[in-house]
Order: sequence, then C-alpha cells, then structure tokens
Amino acid sequence: MYGARGTSTIGDMATMTVPAPSPLDAAGLTMTMLADEAATGGHYAMADVEGERGAAVPRHVHDREDEWLLVLDGELLLRLDGEQRRVGPAEPAILPRNVPHAYEVTSDYARVLVLWDPAGFEEVLRVLVDAEPGAPPLPYDDVAALLAGAGVTMLEP
Repeated sequence: MYGARGTSTIGDMATMTVPAPSPLDAAGLTMTMLADEAATGGHYAMADVEGERGAAVPRHVHDREDEWLLVLDGELLLRLDGEQRRVGPAEPAILPRNVPHAYEVTSDYARVLVLWDPAGFEEVLRVLVDAEPGAPPLPYDDVAALLAGAGVTMLEP
C-alpha cells in the first residue's frame, strides 16, 4: 500500500532487518528466502526460487495468502483454476487465495521471485525441508497434513 507520491505506509522498509538468505530445497526447487514474517511485520514473505526442467509445485490451494510470481529467467507452465498458460521472463502471475494452482519449469532452467501475502507460509516450507541431510523425503500424506495445518490443501498426489 502506498501513500502520497509513492511513499510506503507499511513502515520504513529501508531499515527492515532481513535474515541471511538460506536455501531451502523442495519439489526439485531451491528457494532462498529473501524476506520473512519477522522481517516484514507479517505483511509478506519473499523467496528467490530456482529449478530445472520438470521441477514443479503440485496442484494446491491456499486459504490464507495470495501468491505472486515474477519470472526472472526461463519459463513456467502455470495451471490456475483449470486454465493453463506459459509465463516467461518479466511476466508476473497472481495466484489468488482460494484458487487452485500449480506450476512447472518448462525451460532448461527457471528463476522466479515468489511473494506470499500475508507472510507465514514460509515457516511451513522451512519445516518441510528442515530434515537431516540425506534423510528420505516425508511421505505425501505427512506433507499434506503439515500443509493443511497452514491453510494449504493439496489437490493431487
């Protein structure tokens, strides 16, 4: 939200403390958290996400947050509420809460800026990937239960 002449009404973002980026690996994607709930006062969380062809976020729906994507490099196939479209560099995509969505990297490599509004969902991502190195991934049902506790419903295995 902006006030007069584009000034921020959220607070002084110039003095915002952002934690040191730490990569999170999930679904074949590497996510580096750029801003989290603590850093933004709960307003949003932001991640730099990278993946190779075939890396995908399965079909799901958020009931608490909107998700915003900005493709920086490469291409995604976005599935939003039964529709499909390709999203390339400099193209934004808005994935509103309560609307089923999924996306997949269709180029050799893609890099995407992802924003969740409001923040909070990033903490679930941290839990999902905070396993011991080399540990097997959590079973689908365990992942779905963890996500459900955060207001995210998985719609297909």
